[in-house]
Amino acid sequence: GCSIQDVIQKAIKKFTGKTIKITGSSRTDSGVHASWQIFHFDTNVQREMNSWVRGVNAFLPTSIKVLGAFKVKEDFHARFSADYRRYCYLISSAPVASGVFHGKVTCLKRPLDTHVMHQAAQRLLGERDFSAFRAAGCQSTSAYRNVQAVSVVEWCGITVIDIRANAFLQHMVRNISGSLID
Repeated sequence: GCSIQDVIQKAIKKFTGKTIKITGSSRTDSGVHASWQIFHFDTNVQREMNSWVRGVNAFLPTSIKVLGAFKVKEDFHARFSADYRRYCYLISSAPVASGVFHGKVTCLKRPLDTHVMHQAAQRLLGERDFSAFRAAGCQSTSAYRNVQAVSVVEWCGITVIDIRANAFLQHMVRNISGSLID
């Protein structure tokens, strides 16, 4: 299969006639749905910013869309210039699974105590070794990450685990979420 990066690069080529490599702010685990993923690229192709959005979107499937385009400074890098990354892990305890959130939430058939989960999550704050929450195949050279904010709230029948950090390890949020659920 093609990655989202491949699909976007092909759409850019169809729009510009040029092969342009994009660099994303981070990778996502399989099964994770990215929103507001930032990427950058260098090009000599001259277009208005709104033209980039409309033009590239014309060649993208309905499940992938460019939301905005901006000129940035020469030293901007989507990955290294990012102040933080944010994951929202969604859990439904509804007796009937939502059609709207199909494939985008974890479904449990038991209620969760979001207050207790939120309190426990506060112990994750700060810079620390998150080795216990990384995937066995994680290739990161360091397991130290800085969790800047974390909350667990119930919203319209969905429990939302919202974690902001400087970076994440492979499966880190999934494993933290499983621990908080337990």
